[in-house]
Amino acid sequence: MADELVAFGVTDDGPAERAARLGESLELLEALWRGGPVEFHGASFDIDCPGQQPTPLTRIPVVVGGTGPRTLELARRHADWWNLPTYGLDRLEELRPQVGDARVSTQHLVGWVDHPSRRDEVAQVAERRYGTMPGLVVGDADGLRAHFGHWWRPGWSASTSGSPMSPTRAGSSPSASR
Repeated sequence: MADELVAFGVTDDGPAERAARLGESLELLEALWRGGPVEFHGASFDIDCPGQQPTPLTRIPVVVGGTGPRTLELARRHADWWNLPTYGLDRLEELRPQVGDARVSTQHLVGWVDHPSRRDEVAQVAERRYGTMPGLVVGDADGLRAHFGHWWRPGWSASTSGSPMSPTRAGSSPSASR
């Protein structure tokens, strides 16, 4: 992951430094969004300004994603939504209490099967595109509904799915190939 961050000019800092910078970013944003003068002197940001104008009319929703202890703490303190990455889906029950009142969103890679005869083809395309990433679900409408039905439990506010994909012919929609 460090190579990807450097390639995009972000950073090659480790997880602890990135989490600390995210914590400062969230504190600073909340101070700016309140209006009024802001004096902030941290390890990553040094700001002394008369305030931000205009200030938001309502709270701007904050999403924090991840499973590390510091990230979970930041989600609990600052986030309206906590995004659980695919690699942590099997730990949802364990991690959920650590994010306080933040609503939950999860990520799932979806391979939509438009016809039973194409299930293997869709699975192969998904595996080529995404490798063995956890959270990949391949199925038709009924299968996907059955699979995702268990995610809608009390206290779980949302479950978002990745873009549906099916290896349909160029220019045709999944439903057009039925």
